Formats: sequence, structure tokens, C-alpha cells
Amino acid sequence: MREILLINVTGQDKPGLMSTITTIMATCAHQNGGLEMLDTRQSIIRDTLTVGTLSWQIILRLPEGLETFPVVTDLRFHFDELELQFNYQALSDEDYEQWVSGQGNNRYILTLLSRNITAEQIAGVANITAEHGLNIDQITR
Repeated sequence: MREILLINVTGQDKPGLMSTITTIMATCAHQNGGLEMLDTRQSIIRDTLTVGTLSWQIILRLPEGLETFPVVTDLRFHFDELELQFNYQALSDEDYEQWVSGQGNNRYILTLLSRNITAEQIAGVANITAEHGLNIDQITR
């Protein structure tokens, strides 16, 4: 069975960081027979690069027969050198398939226009979406 990993990385943003991270993954893929990138999302908030839970997720599928430990050890080493925080969790095939099937759900885009956006305004929008059984997937300034 091919392992699926959700990788979370956080740290200070700097020019070329995305190139460095993807090169590390490509090198790891070459050495280990090919890491398949199933999903990725990146968000930069001011000068902080946030890769993970709500803003960027890297979901990798390992090649058949490759164990998680050597891949995670290799990635952790490189991310430590870059002074990036790194964690991961294994995803089951069922969790991944459920996520994939959810990608076909209806999507709605709400635009809020204001000179200044307050927590009260965001709370109002969040309350309305919750009342209608909707989930906020992303908020972008």
C-alpha cells in the first residue's frame, strides 16, 4: 500500500523559498523513486510563510514499498537547515478519497467590501454561513 502524508511547514518567508522546498521534494522523490504531490496550497501572511492546516497543505503519496520514516527524516533535515518548522501526519486512503470526493461540492464566493474589516463583520459572515450549513474554506484579504 502506498502511504499518503499531509506535510505542514511554517516559517519566515524569503525569496526563493518555494523553489527550495519543491527542489528538496524533487530530490527526495528522485532518491526514493518518486513522491507524488497530490495537493498543495501556500499562503503568505505579511512576512511569514504559512504552509499547512488552513493555508497550505502538501499532500504526498509515497511510492509502493517506501516507508514513511526515511522520507520524513530527509525532509525534516532539510527543513531544519532552512529554519522551518515541520510536522506531518499519515492519511488513510479513506480520508484522502473522502477529501477528493468533496472537491466536487458546490463552491460559493462571497466578497466583502469595506474600508476596514472588523472582527464583528467577519463574525457576522461566519454566523450566516454556519446557519446555512456551509463551511468557510478560505479567507483572503
